[in-house]
Amino acid sequence: MNNNKTETLKVLVNRGAYQKYGEYLPKSVVARLKHESQLIAKKKLEGLFLFLHEMVEFAVNNNILLGPGRGFAASSIINYSLGITSIDPIEHDLVCERLFDAMETPQPRFPMMYIDVDYKQIDEIRNFIIGKYNKKAAYVKDNDIDGNTTNSSICIVLTNKPFKEGMPVYTDENGSSYITREFRESSAMPDHYFIKLIGQKSLQVISGCLKIINKIRSENLNLSLIPLDDAGTYRLLSKGKTKGISELDNPKIRKWLRKFKPGSINGLCVVYSLAGSYVDHSMEIKKYIYLKEKEKKIEVHPYFQPYLADTCGMVLYQEQVMRILNNIGNFSPKDSVEAMKDILKEKQDKIMVIRLKFLRSTLKKSIMYDDSCGLFDDFLRANALSKSHYLPAVMILYWMAYLKTHYCNEFTKCVKNFS
Repeated sequence: MNNNKTETLKVLVNRGAYQKYGEYLPKSVVARLKHESQLIAKKKLEGLFLFLHEMVEFAVNNNILLGPGRGFAASSIINYSLGITSIDPIEHDLVCERLFDAMETPQPRFPMMYIDVDYKQIDEIRNFIIGKYNKKAAYVKDNDIDGNTTNSSICIVLTNKPFKEGMPVYTDENGSSYITREFRESSAMPDHYFIKLIGQKSLQVISGCLKIINKIRSENLNLSLIPLDDAGTYRLLSKGKTKGISELDNPKIRKWLRKFKPGSINGLCVVYSLAGSYVDHSMEIKKYIYLKEKEKKIEVHPYFQPYLADTCGMVLYQEQVMRILNNIGNFSPKDSVEAMKDILKEKQDKIMVIRLKFLRSTLKKSIMYDDSCGLFDDFLRANALSKSHYLPAVMILYWMAYLKTHYCNEFTKCVKNFS
């Protein structure tokens, strides 16, 4: 049975990859597809990806708007090829190891995959899953702070086999199966997949706006037709005219947008990840803006330049650290993930071992000690952010900014209606 799933997944992935990248797949794409396919086979996760593909197809066929990806899910080329996410992890240099690392052992407190969905249509997705998979699916009945059930997020549990007898699976007033949050958090639950559906009001605004535009203007606009290099959109963002644009409708972020003047998705991701983080990154933003305005870059060894080119030579993202550790420091992909986690947790004893291994590897490549030591210190000072977490959110914000730029009346109406 698993062989059938493997073959089915391979066919779907290859079909999607050719649609995304063309008839002749780049070597980097072929290598990444092979690498992720091996990780999926090793962890026997074919069923999870096939389920997600089926869920996305249902959403598309029923005009339910999904986000471009969320968290580490956006780093997977398998997800991208299957249409589960809409961010190219090769183009944006996202690292898939963090996603598969999270699947290494059962983590009942954290779902394996997060999916953003139009706030008002989250129950449609849930009902489809529960109805189709019957005794192999249940949702986690959760409560908000006030003790009232909420549809802002729903965790779905899927099993390869029907739920075992004796498991506390209940039925709600609509006939849907659910388990309690307490049971989920107290059980290791091997062979279960966790998918968290997160209702996003931003997607509700975008969905409503697209429907109005296509009805009134007789257009056929969809998110795939929105260009990511629209000059008008970046002018609006650079002027800080972000009223109604979700998290960008914030005095602090508007100030930095006016100073930074982003001209690309990557630039917008830099300013949003730094300005929107709960950690104060004002010094890093000022430094980045200075380098950008002066068209300068921090001088680093040529070996390191490819990984820091998009951030003016600064270390900003976890992905940059892991890429350098992997490709320059001779850490395996898995070891680079573990090293990143140790750095983030400030485990000094392990950081000393990581530093020593990195410096030894770079010396073998004839990289000066001071260059390598200085860069490693940047790893520790950077409070490195995860690009795969911020980029999907930035895509949603960009879509909203584009709609405000070119369809201001429709956008404003939807913001008011859904606020």
